[in-house]
Amino acid sequence: MKMKGLQPDGAPGRDAWMHQHVASPGVVAAQHGMVIPDRPATDMMPDARVMRADVLLPEMQPGEEAAYVGMFLDVFDAAIGKPAVFVDAAGDPVVIGDDLFRTADGGWKIGKRGRSRRLLLLANALHDPDEIWTWMEYHASTGQTQVVRAYLARYVINDEQFSSLVLLRKRADGGWQGVTAHDVNQTDELASKLARNRRGVLLYRR
Repeated sequence: MKMKGLQPDGAPGRDAWMHQHVASPGVVAAQHGMVIPDRPATDMMPDARVMRADVLLPEMQPGEEAAYVGMFLDVFDAAIGKPAVFVDAAGDPVVIGDDLFRTADGGWKIGKRGRSRRLLLLANALHDPDEIWTWMEYHASTGQTQVVRAYLARYVINDEQFSSLVLLRKRADGGWQGVTAHDVNQTDELASKLARNRRGVLLYRR
């Protein structure tokens, strides 16, 4: 679902309760290991969805980074340098832009471990996830807490398992900023990475 005309500073109201129940930083660090609430999932994710093989893109060549990021952003009616807002499966507005694939110095970070081939799976994890989780993280370096949201999805392509994970962090102005996007197709790593991010509060399940 997409929403037109919404400004990128739109803030989901469902996270407000988190800010109302945050202990002091010292208590947070001691009791929660910098995660609020520190509550892992206890059940299984929905069954993996079978996807057609043509959802996997051709191998990216040097110099094609912008074009590949553009294909991801196009799913959300966004473009490089022109972020857009869409309404996620939990009903909240989220800003999507190319910063999701930028390093700290402004370079691209999409070529690692064949991630570029699976960009459309990452886009689908945001657009149509299996689950959405949220929690707060306390950062000792700044003395502040931030809301984090995780979008998770699992797929099967030609009998091979894939998983996609997109993390977003809430900005000070109330909007959402991309933190990172991961995808893996090794079974052991897949299970471990998903488990680490199935925690906090479950906002949505397919």
